[in-house]
Amino acid sequence: MSVRRTIENAYTGMELNKENLKETNLEYLFIKENNGFDGKVSINIFEDDYDIDCDTLNVGKDYRKKGLGVPMLTYCLLDVYKIVKRAIKTPLIGNVTIQTSKEHVEAGKKVYERGFKNIGFNVQDIKDITEEAKFYLPPDKKHYKTLEIKFIEINNPEQIKALLNKENNPPKLEQPIEGETKKRGGGKKKKRRRTKRKTKKRKKKKKNKKKKSRRRKRKIKHNLT
Repeated sequence: MSVRRTIENAYTGMELNKENLKETNLEYLFIKENNGFDGKVSINIFEDDYDIDCDTLNVGKDYRKKGLGVPMLTYCLLDVYKIVKRAIKTPLIGNVTIQTSKEHVEAGKKVYERGFKNIGFNVQDIKDITEEAKFYLPPDKKHYKTLEIKFIEINNPEQIKALLNKENNPPKLEQPIEGETKKRGGGKKKKRRRTKRKTKKRKKKKKNKKKKSRRRKRKIKHNLT
């Protein structure tokens, strides 16, 4: 796999059950050389009352606002889902705690909702725990908002089977071809020049038409007299 998973072979060959996997942390590292961007996703398995608990989703500083959050999260969640689902057959419970500045909370919420939806989960409960979380935050982050979102797996056998057999490829950020933007810019300029020429020709035609119409009027006047 082109994404480095910290315990890639840790569960190979062992019996997958809740006890063996309890409080396991899977960390996925996206590397620029392989994926075209840097990032990290960390997910806990069977921690507290949750089967899948999202701990960290971090996109590299230079690659933010490029729509990478959802595909990164979906890839990692599906990988974890396949592991956990082999251990227990009952509907799984997912969880995430979002802690960020107020202007970014809604965007983060949508990313996690879409990521879990892609592996067959629905939102079960959303709690605003900002006041309780303030006691654990450093002074420079006291203004942060904290949401806790609980997800529940949809008990749909056909969907579960499809997800377990689904091919899971890590996302890649395709780099733009060097000079592509310049070419596109040049194309736009050419179009503008063409339109200018066209408008000039149209103006000339209109002027010529006006001259002709004036001549005709003069001729008619002359004939009448």
